[in-house]
Amino acid sequence: MDLPIESFAKRTSRCKKCKSEYQKQYQKKNAASVAEYQKKYQREWRKENRERSNSYSQKWREANRQVMRDLTRAWRQNNSEKHLQKKLHYAQAFGLRMPKWADKHAIADFYKNCPNGYHVDHIIPLRGKIVSGLHVESNLQYLPAEENLKKSNKFAC
Repeated sequence: MDLPIESFAKRTSRCKKCKSEYQKQYQKKNAASVAEYQKKYQREWRKENRERSNSYSQKWREANRQVMRDLTRAWRQNNSEKHLQKKLHYAQAFGLRMPKWADKHAIADFYKNCPNGYHVDHIIPLRGKIVSGLHVESNLQYLPAEENLKKSNKFAC
């Protein structure tokens, strides 16, 4: 049977349908090596295109918020020990960053009075890469939730 030229894949003598079937069979037979190659390629691409990769990830997370919540919830359930360890580490960081002279009642009031749609943010992050701040009232501010999540633990000089 003669097929039109459009039905053939580029750079091969196979028609598109046959090439697709061949690729499926190859990937099934060599699943481990294909997965390893893809991981390596993706890692390299992300390194070379960090901003672009982060942008794609951020757009996907925003478009799939419920999926992200479900994935996070599932991870926490499947890794309860790791999750607990992270929570304890975070709580310990707060404890280490709160000096004895800190006004705990003023800090608690600051958190209670946080307006809807805002987060309490540490101006100088508690665990920053460049500098680390203290968990005291003078280091707290209200930021819109979206802005705070973008800021993460960065500190602008």
